[in-house]
Amino acid sequence: MIDSRSSVRFPLRLPITVRTVGAPLEVGTEIRFRIVLPAVVLGTDTDVLVNCTGRVVRALNDSGKTSVAAVIDEYCFERVLSVAV
Repeated sequence: MIDSRSSVRFPLRLPITVRTVGAPLEVGTEIRFRIVLPAVVLGTDTDVLVNCTGRVVRALNDSGKTSVAAVIDEYCFERVLSVAV
């Protein structure tokens, strides 16, 4: 089987929250979201926050829970200062 995707796909499963103003997340909807990359996974001192803008490419509504797949069009890293212990 040949993978014909136009973007590189990373096999990650990370929890994210997408906030909407009541609009359904249909294919093509532009979304903004934040991904938290855990320090323990990255081997860094602090978590890394990635602020993303993208669009929904797949949507599934199952028993009132909506799941979506999105492509990231733009992203930027946010500096996180470590907390003094």
